[in-house]
Order: sequence, then C-alpha cells, then structure tokens
Amino acid sequence: MEKTLKASDLMTKKVIKIHGFSSLEKAVKLMKDNKISSLAIISGRKNLIGMITKTTISNFLKKEWEKIDENDLKKLKNLRVIQLLQKAEKVSPETSLEDIKKLMEEKNVDRIFVMKGKNLVGIISKSDFARLKLKTKDQEIFTKVDEMLNLIEQREKITFEELAKELKMEESVIEEWARIFEDHGFIEIEYPLVGKPFIRKRK
Repeated sequence: MEKTLKASDLMTKKVIKIHGFSSLEKAVKLMKDNKISSLAIISGRKNLIGMITKTTISNFLKKEWEKIDENDLKKLKNLRVIQLLQKAEKVSPETSLEDIKKLMEEKNVDRIFVMKGKNLVGIISKSDFARLKLKTKDQEIFTKVDEMLNLIEQREKITFEELAKELKMEESVIEEWARIFEDHGFIEIEYPLVGKPFIRKRK
C-alpha cells in the first residue's frame, strides 16, 4: 500500500523567525542574507502570530525587491514588522499533503506553517510541491531543479535562454520544467509580442 505523504515528510524544518517588534530593516536583511522570501513573526513568548513576505515589503515601498537600497533601509529602520503582519495559515505535522494543497488553493497562499501544539516545527511552500513532483519523476535531476528554482527566486524575471545557459541544459527541458512549476502556481510564464519568453516568480 502506497504511503500517504504528510506535512512532516515535505516541510523545511529550519524556519527563520523575527519578533513582531523588530524593525522592517532587520526583516529585509534577514531575508536577503538567508535568500528567502518570507519570515515567521513571533510574539514575546515565541508564539507564531503571523508572517511577513518580501512581496509585502516591496509593495509597501512601491519598489522591486532587488532594487531596495540603503536609503530604503533607513526608511524601514523605525517601522515595526508587526505593522505589515499577514495571517499565517497553520497545519499539523500529520496533515496530508493533499489537504495542504487544497488549503493553499482555498486561502490563496504560497506557504503554510507546520505546528506541533504551540511549537513551530516547519514550513511548506508551493515550490516544495514543485520540487517533490520533479524529484519523484527523476531523482537525478533534483539538484538542477533546485538550482533553477533558486535562480527564479533571486531574479525579478529570467528567460528560458538565460536559464539554459546558467544550468547548461537544453532550453526545451527548461520550458517543460517551467510548465510544471506554473501548474503548481509557483511561477508565471510570459510570451511577449516582442522579445524572448521569460519566467517570473508568482507574487
């Protein structure tokens, strides 16, 4: 009988946290230093009270994430993380991946936090589901998949051609993988009237 995969099978156990009354400047630095797109917001008692994402901060500044500079950080120094708090959806380690996918679709969220009682024990994102699908398809390509997802995470937009050159792979394979990521709601593929097709992370 095939094993039903649960949150504990897919979650990332290392969750970067920030206190609600820490500065937004610190939040930006934490995300950039760790190359992540969100932080768990905790209270004084270290309970999870919400989350903050780089998209929320970018929208607040009306500026692309990659273009945030020292002047922007100065503006954020006296603002608190809790001012941009977003609701964090939660599940238990025993919740099935199928139920988590449904919850993500219903709530229109890209990430879910995994709680064991009051303790935060992990996080699952849409990109984890994309990785899982490709990993089960062929274990050997997992490293390349991970590199591709990291490149997409780090850039505002990137063409199939640029990804193929970076990863030393056929452009047709890159496009096939991109379609899988798009099906999982992680990225958007755009085919402009002028210029080459490109990928951007879904906001």
